Amino acid sequence: MIRRPPRSTLFPYTTLFRSEARARFAGAHRIEVNGRKITAKYALVCTGSRPALPNIPGLDPAACLTSENLFELDRAPASLAIIGAGPIGVEMAQAMNRLGVETTLLEFADEILPREEPRLARLLADRLTEEGVRIHVGTAVDH
Repeated sequence: MIRRPPRSTLFPYTTLFRSEARARFAGAHRIEVNGRKITAKYALVCTGSRPALPNIPGLDPAACLTSENLFELDRAPASLAIIGAGPIGVEMAQAMNRLGVETTLLEFADEILPREEPRLARLLADRLTEEGVRIHVGTAVDH
């Protein structure tokens, strides 16, 4: 299914399509989505992701906040610990911190964004720390 969101006020001459269907590049400036051909000067491919809950004994999945339900809260929590410093965890940490939530970011690896360019990850970690996010790397969360 292809849904056409409202026309962007930031990019008034841009048409946006969102699809949860299979798509493929069908040539220069052409994309095919479920048999429908779309022509575009530029294409931005966002494959998306889903949050994964850690395997922690006693953790109630229904009571966990994830990137899918965090912004559905009626009011912001006073503090929040985010497990995982990949792209989504870092994004949520920065957003919550900028909304005034005391935020701690926990990562098992030795740095945030462990799959990204290390120098850029360090720059971002420094910036987040300057903004007030507490970052703990090399940290295992068990119970």
